[in-house]
Amino acid sequence: MRGATIVLVLVAVGCAAPSAMTEERSWQICQERMTSTLSESSTADYPALDEVEVTEHDDGWEIRGWVEVEDATDGPVRADFDCTVEHVSGDNYRVTLQQH
Repeated sequence: MRGATIVLVLVAVGCAAPSAMTEERSWQICQERMTSTLSESSTADYPALDEVEVTEHDDGWEIRGWVEVEDATDGPVRADFDCTVEHVSGDNYRVTLQQH
């Protein structure tokens, strides 16, 4: 056949794989979870993504970060934390948060 073009279309079916979850989204999820534990959450100040330690795993991301909050009596206080985000399915994630 002269001038024929073959077009191959691949369609992925099913839920997104953990690797489809970005480190940016994982950092956002960790910030949301950490903020929910703070008594002065309106003053939470997180570093940029490139300032925290991020490790990708087969089933998600591990992030070592920190947040600074204004304490009414002590001024700025820094809280260090480790956060692991695992993709379960769809928009569901398993988040483990450990504060230091």
